[in-house]
Amino acid sequence: MVGRKSELPSPNEHAVNSALPQVKALWTASTRMLEMTLLNDSVIPADTPLVLVVSGVFTPETATPQGEIIVTTFDKLAVRSTVPQSTRGGQIIDGPTAFAIPKIVPGCIEGAKRWSPFNCCPGAVSDVTLSFIVCGKVPTGGKLLVELPSGWDMDEQPKVLLRTPVYHNKPFTATWDRKQHTLEVCLGNDSKFIATKTKVILTIQRVKNPDKETLFSAVSAVNDTSAAARLTTLSASGGVIDGPSKLEVARISELRESDFEIIIKVLDADAAENGSTDAYKYGQDLRLACGRGHLELVREWVSRGCNPNAGDGAKVLAEVYRLHHVPLPPITLQALLKRGPKSSPAVAASLANDPQALSKWREVNAPAIVTSAQLLHREVPIRIARRIVDLENLPDELPNAKPIVSLREQLLDSFDRLMSCPLPANLATEHEFMELHRDIRKQHATMHGNIAEAVQALEYEPQGLSESLDNFYNSRIGIRMLVDQHIAAQTPTEGFTGIVADECSPVQIAQGIVNKVKPLWQESLKGEQLPEIQVNGDVGATYRYIPQHIEIVLTEVFKNAVINSVAAGASTPPPVTVLISGGPHGVCMKVSDLGGGMTRKKANALSNYYHTATSPSSSGYDPVADVLERRASGLDFSDSFGLRIAQLYAKYFGGELAIMPMEGHGVDTYIYMNCLTGASELK
Repeated sequence: MVGRKSELPSPNEHAVNSALPQVKALWTASTRMLEMTLLNDSVIPADTPLVLVVSGVFTPETATPQGEIIVTTFDKLAVRSTVPQSTRGGQIIDGPTAFAIPKIVPGCIEGAKRWSPFNCCPGAVSDVTLSFIVCGKVPTGGKLLVELPSGWDMDEQPKVLLRTPVYHNKPFTATWDRKQHTLEVCLGNDSKFIATKTKVILTIQRVKNPDKETLFSAVSAVNDTSAAARLTTLSASGGVIDGPSKLEVARISELRESDFEIIIKVLDADAAENGSTDAYKYGQDLRLACGRGHLELVREWVSRGCNPNAGDGAKVLAEVYRLHHVPLPPITLQALLKRGPKSSPAVAASLANDPQALSKWREVNAPAIVTSAQLLHREVPIRIARRIVDLENLPDELPNAKPIVSLREQLLDSFDRLMSCPLPANLATEHEFMELHRDIRKQHATMHGNIAEAVQALEYEPQGLSESLDNFYNSRIGIRMLVDQHIAAQTPTEGFTGIVADECSPVQIAQGIVNKVKPLWQESLKGEQLPEIQVNGDVGATYRYIPQHIEIVLTEVFKNAVINSVAAGASTPPPVTVLISGGPHGVCMKVSDLGGGMTRKKANALSNYYHTATSPSSSGYDPVADVLERRASGLDFSDSFGLRIAQLYAKYFGGELAIMPMEGHGVDTYIYMNCLTGASELK
């Protein structure tokens, strides 16, 4: 405590009605002594009961046993040699007398105290949130200790984000003890603390659920320590502040069709008498309820007025969240190449420029075409559902940003249209189904602009932004690849199996890009000279790959190198050199400029969503567009996320894209791509 004013009631009056004498108080922390002196001439008669109230006293940070306090009263200060040095005032009147101090016991942690994984299916890996309210102050260097039932797992040093009024998704050091099933989060020594009665939200990233279904912790065996889930707050020395308090752990269970059948029946039964509520809020609650078996909560929401048949989209959202949990097996290269009908090189050559022969060939191969379309009919809605959930899981306020809300509604509409489309049964219905896909792709042309606009409006880069957008764009790449493979397989082309080229020449592709983008970029430079792009390598060296992927990656890397060269400020910008070489297992491409280089920090920012986001241009730029001109238009790289998207394409089959700056010289960008073999997998 610090120097505080204390008050004493007068002898014969109740404390609340008396004129209280003034008392000067002085606390000496080193000796743990509180000295109080009356400031007036009031006299306290003998045998007077006293009540002393001292404000602003901090209890010990951790639990302590019962102790005692020594109280002594003195007369006025008298400086005499006969008075012992230990006497703080004059002669002793009463005491020293011992009084009991009650023991300090840990407080109770309040709030939800719920361990809530986003994905509650067995064996799933997802982020987990834990919200609670601390009772006692957690000091600098303090710790949060979470004890979990057996079966849960995570990295030995997992990423943990903490949100309080003081911390905003601040990362902290955490340690996971796999043997003890305990997670310890240390606050660190930055002079910050968690104040009394503070709401805390922890986010633990990439936590693995138990492999089997579980019961709720509340119904677990009392004596089963492996089923215990508790939360404790500790001081820096390890003393208990609050807790241990019991946690509620979400049930781990498969999301079954029967769960949704029960839910929909309940909703339909009450639809006539209940009004509608906000579909978005309902959908989030439904996802959690279905993932955790809380069907009673669904009935409660229904009684509050949620009507899925009222046209507010709740029923569509229920289907989105159902499909979001449906697992999709990884698609190997062999599986991709099996999509659609097969044709020999001779057949492909004979069908070229002969529409009648091609039409007849499709009729003969109708079963394979329809089967491929039926696979798309099942898989694409699942992948779109995952993209919708990816948008809802964007960090901070992004899910509520106007461009993201608009994009989400667009995806929901596409999802609804695909789910309403009948299963293709013949070439006619397959044609209608693919026309729907073409129309949806046109509607999604502004998708990239929506995301860029939302990210550009952020005031700071939130935790998890890159991972969330990577998931979104990877899903978009996967959908586009599956649909393109189905379409391409129906028009046999010599040297191709769908979109996969049997003999792909990266040198030839690179030279083709240069020839196409020269007029586009020269126009954008507005009179400045375009640097020469020199492509070196063996044109005859071919690999099995998807040419469009190489085209997308090289376009973005070329664009960045050209910008760097032009920025050098020379009357004739230094050339951009491209070196391509490879072997039977992969191809490596090196793109170099002599634009003066940059710092490592700036180079890293080139592939960062937050640092490369600006308001979308009117050019309709889209880094994953079908047409090269829409991917290459404009030299303003910061408008595009271009290098980040290029990295995703390079990594899709296990490759890599690395930017190596050399200050004062230039930038080298290395691209490695695996040759597509049977072991390569799609995401």
